[in-house]
Amino acid sequence: MKFRLSGSSWFRSVVIGCKQADTAGVASAETAQNRPVAAPRKIISGAQHLILEISRRNSMTGWESYELVARYLLEKFASEFGLSAVEAKQAVEGRSGTKWEVDAKGVLADGESFLIVECKRWGSRIDQATTASLAYQITDTGASGGIIVSPLGLQDGAKKVAAAEQIVEVTLHPESSYTDYFISFMEKGFAGMRVELPQIGITEVRAKVRQRIAVNVGIGIMGFRSKITYSDD
Repeated sequence: MKFRLSGSSWFRSVVIGCKQADTAGVASAETAQNRPVAAPRKIISGAQHLILEISRRNSMTGWESYELVARYLLEKFASEFGLSAVEAKQAVEGRSGTKWEVDAKGVLADGESFLIVECKRWGSRIDQATTASLAYQITDTGASGGIIVSPLGLQDGAKKVAAAEQIVEVTLHPESSYTDYFISFMEKGFAGMRVELPQIGITEVRAKVRQRIAVNVGIGIMGFRSKITYSDD
């Protein structure tokens, strides 16, 4: 998993909060090195926002839908499909005047051509009729092809339709998440596994953040990086 959390706006809040604290008569950053000072509310608010964001990212896998995970992984491996981007669920208008809701839209390298992405978290293999429906959507919308994602793959008849209509078959484990997954396509397979790190209770984290801010408010500002980056892959 990778995520990057911009720290620039939070940094501004820290600076503004410290300036307000100084004008209100709270001990300045210079004295903070010698004794604790009351942390400005905006600093605490920024720290809480950071904690909540990290918690939200860590808990996503419990409720995130199969479609969202599939879209994330398709974007992760976009170069394998010749894609420059994978867009979210949207309605694509066809030449018939019909609007088709697609689970995702893969934009090809030229920036104009696209693939329609269909996700089916079924307990059986995808049948011929379902694949033929996707084939018609491709024709009607003028797409260059499609991608169909499912846990068990396509039936024999569906495979024939997919081959004729430029539809790529992608197999994705039904319990896959952003960090733990198995995905295969075009005779290639990729797996991801989350590495568990020692966990600290959220109350303890808040307490430590408040304590460090109070004691090191001046030093912390000088040493704060503009971006916080975490990666376990």
